Order: sequence, then C-alpha cells, then structure tokens
Amino acid sequence: MLLILLKDEYLGTVEAQGDDPAFRDFVCQLGQTLHDGRHAVKAPPLLLERLAAWSGISEPQAQALAAASRDAVRPSLPYALATDALVLTGPDGVTADDTSSDTVLHRMHWRAFTDHQGLRPTTLLGEHRGDARWFALLAEAYSARIMPLSSRPGAEVRLDCHLGGGNTTAVSLEAHVAGGAPTLCIVDSDRDHPDAQLGQTGKRVRKTIDRFTASDRAPPARMQALAARDVENILPVALLEAVCSDSAWFEPMVAAGFFVAADRPLDPRLAWIDIGKDQCSARLLSTKDPKTLELRRAVIAQIRESLPETEPCPLEESTPACSASNGARWGQTPDGCKLIHSVGKPLPKLLTYLTTRSGGAGMPSATWLCHQLPDSEPAVWQPARLAWSWGMRQVRAVR
Repeated sequence: MLLILLKDEYLGTVEAQGDDPAFRDFVCQLGQTLHDGRHAVKAPPLLLERLAAWSGISEPQAQALAAASRDAVRPSLPYALATDALVLTGPDGVTADDTSSDTVLHRMHWRAFTDHQGLRPTTLLGEHRGDARWFALLAEAYSARIMPLSSRPGAEVRLDCHLGGGNTTAVSLEAHVAGGAPTLCIVDSDRDHPDAQLGQTGKRVRKTIDRFTASDRAPPARMQALAARDVENILPVALLEAVCSDSAWFEPMVAAGFFVAADRPLDPRLAWIDIGKDQCSARLLSTKDPKTLELRRAVIAQIRESLPETEPCPLEESTPACSASNGARWGQTPDGCKLIHSVGKPLPKLLTYLTTRSGGAGMPSATWLCHQLPDSEPAVWQPARLAWSWGMRQVRAVR
C-alpha cells in the first residue's frame, strides 16, 4: 500500500533532529517496511533523506530510505492511479489532506504504525482463497496494462491472499486488521439486480470496517462488492475456453451471452443471474421482488432469442412463486427447458491453468493475462485496480 508522509506533519521534528526514542523506532520501522518490500512510500525527497540519516537505525533501513528518496524525484510507479493510500499522521499534527485527487486517504498515527511493527503486507480477502488469488492475478495484469513497457509487470504487487469463508469473512477481516495488516476484502455482491441490497456477507464486513474507521490506531480496511452477482459472472470467455470448453454448460452459456469477452461488454442483466445452479424459467421467476422479476423476465426473453431451441418450462405458468415449497423439484430440471446451466466452480481449474503456464515468447505472465481480458470492462478492471493499489510496494530496483 502507498504510505504518505506529509512534510508539514514531520518538518518540526526532523528539523530539531529530536532524540525521541519513539520517533527513532518509527523511522526504523519505516525503513524496515521498505527494505522488506511490504509497502511503498510517497514523501518529499528531502524528508526521506533526513530520515535515512537518522541516528540509531540500521544500515539496511537507511539504505532503503535513501533509495526511496531517490525514487521520489522521479517515481517509478504511477502513484496517481492508486485508489487508496495511507497517510501516516506525523508528530507535528494533522494538516489538511489533499483533495485534488480521487484517491481515498486513510489515516494512521505514526505511533500506531510503530506499535504494529510497521504493518504487515496487505491482506487480500476473498470469500474463497481462490477468489483472492484471482484478484491478485488481476492486480498484476493491471500493472501490465498501466506500465506496458515494464519488464517485470506485477513485481510491485505484494498481497497475502486469504480465505474469508463467506459467513466468517467479517471475523477473518477483523483478525487480520488486529494483527497489523491493511486489509482489502472483495466479495460477491449476492445481488439479484443492481439496485438490490448487499448480501449478508457484505453487510457484516461493512459493519466491521465501520468500527475501525473511527480510529487512527488501526490499519486501514476496505470492502468492495463486485459489480455482478458472483465472481463467476465476470470471468473471461477466453480463459474459460482454455479449461472448460468440454463442459456441458460452456457452449449454451457463452451463446446466451454470459461472462466477459473482448468483443462485448458484460451484459447488464445477465451479470445478476445466479449461474451456480441449473435454472428453468419457472425457477428464475420464483421471486416476489418486482425489480428482480422484471430483470429475469427480460433475461428469459433474451436467452430464448439466443437459444431458440430451449423449450418452455411446464411449471412456468402454474407455479409463479413456488421455490420455497417446491425447492426439491429444481434439481430435476429437464435439459430441454433449462435456461441457466450450472457452471459450478470453474475458478480453481482456471487458477491451476494460469499458474502452470507462462506468457511464452518472452512475454511475462501478467502481460499475457492482460491480453486475455477485455480492454474496458469496469467489472473486471475496478477490482484489479483496487487490488493493485492495496498491494503496492516499493519496487525491487529502489529497495
């Protein structure tokens, strides 16, 4: 994550060359954080030079701070693209935050930074560990996208990927923050339409984060719900074809317009359909929510236009809202009237494929993955940019 030191919040202490042991510990922890490649720093070069010369810090810590001061003259990373950054409130007090950019600025007191041993690397939480790994790979692809000439795209990203566990995601987030890790949590929205309320997992996580944001003593945390129902809705067709083309669901689901592709944006209606289970039209219509019903009727018409061979479901007219009382029958949906073919959990297979191949022809794997993603799909690139921002660390060349 990008750590920001504002000159006016440190100037008095640095000018006085104070011998406060607590501040010396802060300088040590900042230098160690940079040396270990846990986070990145943005500060005036002169301030970093003076911190590098602070009495009592180790040689590796001093070298890391000095290298960061040189990098500050001509930054190696596009800091302006960071969605979030952490301002370390200095000993001279809080000054006004810069509001000229759209970067979300979190605050943490310099003493709290010391108490947490300079912060652990950023934790990336997903409802499943595979989800978190996917978003970490997207962060590296985003690096290749914004720095196409880099020979090591993604080298500046460091994320510790962990399982949130659905219902236990909020508890897991609290544990990681308490343990000293800035924590980004990306969750499925579980929404049935774009205006629906957030799912229970997201609500619990948001409530937990609200408790932390009231204090400047805890590491920052943020939750982002996907702009789709589930992570499976925003997987790229190009990658799914490589690992799932022989699955029974692949052809009908792609033909219906699901997933994201280079030649079309994410469908604004199909993005909110649960594709983790087989569904006929009757099952899709088994809701009493008017907005959900409106969206799903449009989806049914759209799919039938794409797949005219699909038969009408015999239950569609007779049971308009029967999912609660007849849930067992949905497992027996005939193939002929099946509109949604369950894709199951393709992400683990996709991750195995990505981790066992290289870019080829000298192309870094992050660059190759970037080329498999649609150029301008917010549902994909928004979480990618978030993960890149939270995982940002000082690149090896300046450590």
